[in-house]
Amino acid sequence: MAESLISVDIVLTEEELTRDFTESLRRRDLKEFFFYWLPISVQAWLSLCTDGAYKNFWRSRTLLQHHLYEMIEALPWDLAEVVSLGSGQGIKDRALMEALRTRNPTVVYRPVDASQSLLELALREMSSMGIPTRGLKADISKPEQLYCCLGAAAGGPRLVLLLGNTLGAFDPLQYCQGLRLLLRKGDYLLIDGEIFDPASTLAGYDNPQNRRFAMGPLMSVGISEEVGTLVFETVTDERLPGLYRLQKHFEFLQPCRVLVAGNFIEFSPSERVRMNFSYKYSMQSFEELVCKRAGMVPLKRFLSADLNFTMFLAQAPTS
Repeated sequence: MAESLISVDIVLTEEELTRDFTESLRRRDLKEFFFYWLPISVQAWLSLCTDGAYKNFWRSRTLLQHHLYEMIEALPWDLAEVVSLGSGQGIKDRALMEALRTRNPTVVYRPVDASQSLLELALREMSSMGIPTRGLKADISKPEQLYCCLGAAAGGPRLVLLLGNTLGAFDPLQYCQGLRLLLRKGDYLLIDGEIFDPASTLAGYDNPQNRRFAMGPLMSVGISEEVGTLVFETVTDERLPGLYRLQKHFEFLQPCRVLVAGNFIEFSPSERVRMNFSYKYSMQSFEELVCKRAGMVPLKRFLSADLNFTMFLAQAPTS
């Protein structure tokens, strides 16, 4: 039997991504979405989510499952659309969409991601359950790419998902201001984040499984830890009390020359490639970001069993 067709609006093309990847390596600064783009990275990400090594994926999914009906009861019956920013393969969203569909079979699922491969997985998953879907291939850090397809949409209230500590992949102060512009009056937001813990936060990333995932973009062009070392560190962001950034870089220990999209790029010993980062919060700073910076009204607050992860269901003011 033929597979069902899927629909994707594309504002970020593969040509742009290839060009940007080359330029990012030249600048020694790899953007967030490259860690989910190339086939080696996609497979590493799927493995990381499957074997339980990435705690934030499981913390987010567990909170969603344990408090699903409490969340559903707080949402309106006429919810028109669920927009999942940085949806990945859509696994965390499935239980939510199934529950919403029992009340409103017309609610549309709109996953947004820069990874074509992960978008396809999310869309096929929902389509197989009969859920109306339409994907958006975009850089979720660029408001203009989101607004062109999402900002002016008409209809009932929407639920915007920002799950799996996705907010932490960007500058949270700037990103929350962008959310404030994207969300319409009365829209809902389900957002989560990791609570910083000096004893366990760094260990949650600097482990063999996550190191394989982190090396994905470099491995795709032949750069391995045979020529350098991957370094994780945490720093305090002084702009907001209780805001922390876990960052990483790859430092070359010997000369390296790689071919990327027909262009040679050379690296010297002691050169560094900055890689993606992940923000963490105190409970107070997370609430500050959601309530004051994004301008949302919190409806429900949830906390993981280990006390290191929180999730808020909030609503944009109606007036």
